[in-house]
Amino acid sequence: DHQHVEQQAVTNVFKSFNDAPLRFIIIRHEIRQDYVQKEALIRSLRNMDIKVITFIYNESLVVLLSDKDMQDSFQGGKTGFDLRYLSFYTSLPFSDPFEIASYYEQALFVQKLAENKPGFYKCEDYAFDYLIEWLHGNSLVPSLISPAYRTLLDWDAKNGTELFSTLKVFVESGFNIRQSARILNVHENTMKYRIARIKDLTGLTFKDQSEIRYLTLSAWLL
Repeated sequence: DHQHVEQQAVTNVFKSFNDAPLRFIIIRHEIRQDYVQKEALIRSLRNMDIKVITFIYNESLVVLLSDKDMQDSFQGGKTGFDLRYLSFYTSLPFSDPFEIASYYEQALFVQKLAENKPGFYKCEDYAFDYLIEWLHGNSLVPSLISPAYRTLLDWDAKNGTELFSTLKVFVESGFNIRQSARILNVHENTMKYRIARIKDLTGLTFKDQSEIRYLTLSAWLL
């Protein structure tokens, strides 16, 4: 059937790369984004001494090649291209032929976050941001956030305090009393009092590494 033919075609693409980990790359010329420029880049890519699949998809120039060739040829500057005006937005390496769409989305995500200036931008550099964005679309996220934040939010609503924002700033400041006090525009003694109150209400210690990581991730999700 049609779906089987498509699956077989994708599998054959991977086999043609000897099952090596692949990368999606979106290439953008920062001066010219017209069709003629994209076609010229496609011709240059197809004339390279490495296996590469390249095409235009949703007005983007997309390249599929092995991770090793990306490292050796593209990042190694062996393409022969004038790199002064080119940006490369790459996915993480992948080996599952049926996860291609998600890795193309990774390359798009990198393009969205990276600056519009020539350079090589890898998803590794934005992996945490990518994870956070993915989590934001997941309905389970509210239940994953540290209950300490909910406890303080409820306490603030009942008592007119600002312990929720205090904890969030404290976490985002790397658990630094002085820096947090400066951001919140309060005296350091006030900050120390608030942290002590937060400990009493939530049972937090700010000493356990698992607790610290959990609070940090929760702050990002919030």
